[in-house]
Amino acid sequence: MKLLTLFIIIGIALVGYSLMLEPFTDIDLFMQKYTAMGPGQSDEFFAMRQELLSPKYRIQDIGLSIFLTSALLAVSLKLGKGTIKSPNGKLWLVSLGVALPLITVAGFVFDLIQGMYRYEFPHWADSLGIPLMGVPIQLGILFFWSMAHLGLVKNFNSKSLNTAISLKLNPWLIVVALITLLLVGLMLFEGAYWYAVPGAMWLYYYLSIGASRMASSAPNKSMDTKLAAKKAREWALRNTEKHEYEYPGSDSIYKAVDGIIDSGDSFEMDDLLFLLAFDNEDEIVLEKIEEEPSLAWNLSEAGLTHKCADARWQIGVLLGRLGGERAIEYLSRLCRDSDEYVRRRALLALRDHDRKITEKVAIDWLVSEHEYSRMVALDTLVYIESDYSSAAIEKLRDDQSEVVQTRLEKLREGA
Repeated sequence: MKLLTLFIIIGIALVGYSLMLEPFTDIDLFMQKYTAMGPGQSDEFFAMRQELLSPKYRIQDIGLSIFLTSALLAVSLKLGKGTIKSPNGKLWLVSLGVALPLITVAGFVFDLIQGMYRYEFPHWADSLGIPLMGVPIQLGILFFWSMAHLGLVKNFNSKSLNTAISLKLNPWLIVVALITLLLVGLMLFEGAYWYAVPGAMWLYYYLSIGASRMASSAPNKSMDTKLAAKKAREWALRNTEKHEYEYPGSDSIYKAVDGIIDSGDSFEMDDLLFLLAFDNEDEIVLEKIEEEPSLAWNLSEAGLTHKCADARWQIGVLLGRLGGERAIEYLSRLCRDSDEYVRRRALLALRDHDRKITEKVAIDWLVSEHEYSRMVALDTLVYIESDYSSAAIEKLRDDQSEVVQTRLEKLREGA
């Protein structure tokens, strides 16, 4: 997202710079020569325009192409919480299919009108009227093309477009998507955003259709997750004296989680939260979920109030790795959790993201009844280099807890 933000800034900067330029190196000379020309001098007009044309339009078009493409990607990733997903439901996908011909034709008309204002063709050449006459035909062909591809849809549920990136995809969709991708790249290189943006939307449309087909042909991985959770629960009930890391079926848990991540299938959130809690000592499930930001955020929202503390503290760790304003908000809530260990892990995650909130929580915890909370509060104030750290050390100097005194001793040694 930071890279996209940088590209958005670059695009705006280029557009801003282009606005300070004149379209021609000598506008008066251009208009003088242009008005002296007439029918039959089209070649002379184009040569004269090319000679006097400044880089204004080129810079402007490249800037707008970078800005619009980056902004669309940023919005798509934001809506998909870290990934780009297909439309959710039949209505949205059909609406996109209907809108695409209109958007594409609008880009064509925009190109013609813009060309007129930019003097891309002389007034005596009928470069506007004849192409506009073909617009209804274009619209009809594109509409038929779009609706025909809707016939390839097999599932209208929202899926990650990553599932469509496979050689197992319908060969026709592979060819169409690759050609579209190539054309979008060429249009972006030329700065023709009025064609590149509709092209990118067509690509999204094809990949959404592809994702629906791949999801329908693949076995539903949610059953693997449910089965893995069921077996782990049964083992835990039979082996109350053992630790979770001794469970012999860990591989089936990791395979089930991988299946959910790779397929994008729907699943019972409680099953995944249970597997997260069950794997709390190895934290492999946590690491796998972290690799899929969309899933990570959905799980975090559901896990904030989960009944199992081993799930909630790992949500705190996960939020610390995700970062951002939403993570800070959720971590602040976990710092008030009913479980002391959950609160502690949340504060340790929070201190890398918001110094002000961290400092306030840590100062409050210096008088906590829990010795580990007091120890972490002291450690945190030193970690964030709080102005209150010296006072905290003095406050806890005579603390009766061995845990706190051990930490104080390490601080004195410069640990």
